[in-house]
Amino acid sequence: MILTLLLLLLLLLLLLLLLLLLLLLLLLLLLLLLLLLLLQLLLLLLLLLLLLLLLLLLLLKLLLLLLLLLVLLLLLLLLLPLLLLQ
Repeated sequence: MILTLLLLLLLLLLLLLLLLLLLLLLLLLLLLLLLLLLLQLLLLLLLLLLLLLLLLLLLLKLLLLLLLLLVLLLLLLLLLPLLLLQ
């Protein structure tokens, strides 16, 4: 009788331990999933930043082109009277 009770207690303890282990595993899995999600978010943020930088560079290039055109136009306006005088 006592032996059976002890065996049952041992079985219960084992089950409890197994349950605890399963819970721990689940927690670990959840943590890993969260970490992956965070990493994905970080990558997305990095990609957005890169796109923004590219857009900024394009804008800068356009501004430089516009400036160059303006300088050429000014040069033309300055040279036009000289050409007309000849």
